[in-house]
Amino acid sequence: MASFSSTYPSQRPVFTLDAANAGRLDPRMTFSRADTPPTYAAPSAVHYWSNEKHLSSENLLKSSQNFDNASYWNFGSNQSNTVGATAPDGSSTAITLSENSATDYRLYDQALSLGADTYTLTVYAKRGSGTRYLYVRLYSAFQNWSNLVFDLAGGAVTTANGGATSFSGVSGTQVLVGSYYKITATFTAVALNGLFFGMTTSSPVFSTSYGVDSYAGDGSSSIVLWGPQLNTTGATVYDSPTTTQISRSYAPSLKSVATAGQPRFEYDPSSDGQSMGILIEGQFQQLAQYTEDLSNAYWTKANTTVESNAAVAPDGTLTADLVVETTATGVGHHVRTDNVTGISSSTTYTATVYAKAAGLGFCRLYTNIGAANTGAVFNLSDGTHNVTDGSGTFSSSSVGNGWYRLQMTFTTSNTNNGAVYFHTATDSSTVIYTGNGYGSVILWGANLTQSSHSYSYLKAEGAATTKAAESLSVDAADIGYTGGPVSMQADFKVNSVLGSTRRIASIENTRGLIRPYISGGGDVKTFGDTDGATVIDTSIQTDITANTDYSMALRWDTNDYRGALNGTLGNADTSCPLPDFDGASFYVGGQSSSGYELNGHIKRVALYNEALSDTNLQALTS
Repeated sequence: MASFSSTYPSQRPVFTLDAANAGRLDPRMTFSRADTPPTYAAPSAVHYWSNEKHLSSENLLKSSQNFDNASYWNFGSNQSNTVGATAPDGSSTAITLSENSATDYRLYDQALSLGADTYTLTVYAKRGSGTRYLYVRLYSAFQNWSNLVFDLAGGAVTTANGGATSFSGVSGTQVLVGSYYKITATFTAVALNGLFFGMTTSSPVFSTSYGVDSYAGDGSSSIVLWGPQLNTTGATVYDSPTTTQISRSYAPSLKSVATAGQPRFEYDPSSDGQSMGILIEGQFQQLAQYTEDLSNAYWTKANTTVESNAAVAPDGTLTADLVVETTATGVGHHVRTDNVTGISSSTTYTATVYAKAAGLGFCRLYTNIGAANTGAVFNLSDGTHNVTDGSGTFSSSSVGNGWYRLQMTFTTSNTNNGAVYFHTATDSSTVIYTGNGYGSVILWGANLTQSSHSYSYLKAEGAATTKAAESLSVDAADIGYTGGPVSMQADFKVNSVLGSTRRIASIENTRGLIRPYISGGGDVKTFGDTDGATVIDTSIQTDITANTDYSMALRWDTNDYRGALNGTLGNADTSCPLPDFDGASFYVGGQSSSGYELNGHIKRVALYNEALSDTNLQALTS
């Protein structure tokens, strides 16, 4: 049996692009993409998955749902603390703080040791009995504190500061969520050594030493608390419950290209950041408007509210929105696009959105565009889906820290305008129900394209956005090939196997060409032309799979053609004259004319100025 070294080509290629490992282009190559910078401040609407990570969620408080854990929480002596009240998420994990009749402070606190930073605190609170107010004390050192007092009947928020060198920019808000108020406080601290929750009266007195002063209890008043979270990300969504440790979760970063026309070397967000190579896509138009702002009037809200900029999005910015169900009875809870116009009949479209669980673990994508009337509910814990309507196709991909990109592909039957809907759901099939005012999902980055597959994310703010086609090529003479027998090899992955014909690579001049390509049906084939006449049109392998790594190679000499894919030889051709390739160009992921781009990734491509043997072709692709 021959060894690997004896079957591998002894001659080195005249050109190699190692896009997966080098992360840059050979300076002899030409890359182009005619980006039009958008009107907003970012350098480009075009995005790619980088090899960087960002802090996606955080909770600096320990034991955030186990309030009777004395190792982390300290309770005042003149109150009772009972865990078991119904929380906003329906669990029995809220704590009731009840005062006795003594004159004292009512405190519930956790010691901290945090440095200078800007912090965001969220906690859910409501009145139990009586008319007590919630106060939150931020503590740095003796006589260095800041207090916020929240009226749990919907009144104003009061702030008072002491030790002005410790805290600045202190502010608070409260919003009714179901039967609770969602309390939010933001502040900048020189140091944070403790966080206190407590009760006070409608006319609190602020002392110079401890913040809210003591008062005489009535023996019965109480407040209920749940879900405290403290972070440096600015997020206000409660998605990081903790036990004995603080919670910090990092996720891959979806980045905007730094400069117009910059090539995109991508990394797989669903794995350990493995390189996918260079992304080559054709031109496409993204039809959805305000892709990162569901609060805009372009998005119609039905039995939902939208909390803008509530969570860290896949691009690492605080721009993801929280879609919250209302308490409406027996209805659907959703946001949807304004009517999408200009629809073509018998045409395929694809809608995508990034989604993450928050209070609810299910989200439905649905559309009535062009009378498609199709939808599916996605499980946001594992990305699986259940088709509930119509005959669309659905898929999802994990992009880190609980985020999934959800995809819905559908075909219209007429030109009727319609919308794309994002429904909250209680399980894999229930989208009509009575809400509790808390159940929610986090959404970001909604796209809609006229295509049979998803493209890379493209941002829009107020109008449809177009990404130009990408082209990557090199003058064959510049890399040492001026004609004669030729072989090529490419490692690639495509994002769809259905649709238009797409090129893996192409060598061409005015006298001939050879192009390994993917057919509209998902077959890998080769087309060759000499002086305008077809001389090669044969299959290498049928029925490849989307988002799967493949390696192909081919050779062409006079009356001697053959290709291979993943170690398997395709059909041979022994009657194919070889054109004069002097002055040819070598295209990667496309050809000289646009409209045939790979719509996928090239990891590696190599060009040889010899006809490799069958054994070599198999070895290169195994």
